[in-house]
Amino acid sequence: MKKNNKVLIIMIGFIIVFIISFFCLKELILNNANKLKADISYPTSNGVMLQCDNSTLYVGNEASCVLSGFVSNGALGIAGKLNVSENIEVISITKSSSFLDLGSEDGDPSNVFTLIRTTPTTEQFVIANITIKALAEGNGTISFGPSFENEKVELNHAVNNEPSSVYVDSATYEINIISSSDLPDAPESSINTLSSLKVNDIEILDNLSVTLTDVLEASISARPTDSKATVTGTGRVTLNPGDNTFNIKVTAEDGSEKTYTITITNNKTGLDTTNTLSVLTVDNATLTPSFNPSITNYAATVNNAISSVTIIATPTKTISTVTGDIGQKQLVVGSNTFNIVVTAQNGSTKTYKINIEREDVIDDSKNSDATLNSLTINNETVNLENLKYNVDYNTSTITITPKANNSSANISGDIGQKQLSVGLNTFNIVVTAENGSKRIYTLEVTRAKQSDNTKCELILKSSVYI
Repeated sequence: MKKNNKVLIIMIGFIIVFIISFFCLKELILNNANKLKADISYPTSNGVMLQCDNSTLYVGNEASCVLSGFVSNGALGIAGKLNVSENIEVISITKSSSFLDLGSEDGDPSNVFTLIRTTPTTEQFVIANITIKALAEGNGTISFGPSFENEKVELNHAVNNEPSSVYVDSATYEINIISSSDLPDAPESSINTLSSLKVNDIEILDNLSVTLTDVLEASISARPTDSKATVTGTGRVTLNPGDNTFNIKVTAEDGSEKTYTITITNNKTGLDTTNTLSVLTVDNATLTPSFNPSITNYAATVNNAISSVTIIATPTKTISTVTGDIGQKQLVVGSNTFNIVVTAQNGSTKTYKINIEREDVIDDSKNSDATLNSLTINNETVNLENLKYNVDYNTSTITITPKANNSSANISGDIGQKQLSVGLNTFNIVVTAENGSKRIYTLEVTRAKQSDNTKCELILKSSVYI
């Protein structure tokens, strides 16, 4: 009985050993079959391939390289190590977007790394994009080979939906590195465009226009597409009401130019519009007519002894500004014209005009008559004792024709055909006698508004000797 038990035990042990050996042998056969199948199915002689965009680099330049893999049974991942020669530096390694992870040892991208793919592929596939930099002259190499634990590069793939591994050949790419002193001079850039153009931080490069409201100034800034180009015409600018145009010029490194013309529309609806004077005086002279903020055209005469006058102009509102011919002004013999400009807060302007006649030296032996004999407006005689005239809205021009009492006198000033604006219009007629004395006749013509067409009326106004 004991003998039979021993035999039974031996038989059972033999069966167990046989079963274990059978399964181990099966696994070995399958693995070898898988490796053989993978090895003979590559479209190239390498299981992985390295390709860089440039095989020749100058010292300091960079190149982009692509690491690709091949396996017919469906690649799921790869494990290996990237190696470069001493005269090449690895700047970065970026996994393909179809891989989940890129691992490395000690943060060194040239060490062993593993990539895991989400979906198997049966064609050539990108594993990673690599950027390298040339450090020194000579022959450089970049290669992808086995990690420390493997004799070959390991490709993870799937057979019958079961993950497995095969080992494939390495890949090497050679690069010729040349001294940077041999680098030819780059041609001067001809890029004369802008990458950005802003008004008050508003981008306007696409349409070159912008509308602003209630501002007196704007800031123009621009950035050239090429850093070597220069830009002029930017900075702070003053805006008038309505459309304002400005030219921004871009000059490329080679001198070629491009001009951008921009339009800034200024709506100053909320700012004060007062552009009148409250005071306008001229020392040593009397203005004709008397000052009125709504009247913008004045005249005066001074004798020859007056060689200069002082013009004082005060704005109706302190927020308005006054520029032009203010302060002390020199006079020449004859006509002297001065313009005073009032600018409201919203940028609108009104110009006051003063014509000062300086007499020549009076010659008492000559005729002193500086009076008019007659004055007609549109061929209608005007009474010289009063010089006011009204016209309807449809009358936009008049013809002023004066005649002197003495044929030796000279007539100047506002004579002939004159344009009329709606409202009050003033015209000054200067009569200069033979001996140099002068007299000013001021004619006031009022043009009716369109809704107030009335019959023209003649109202006479006495002239004044100066």
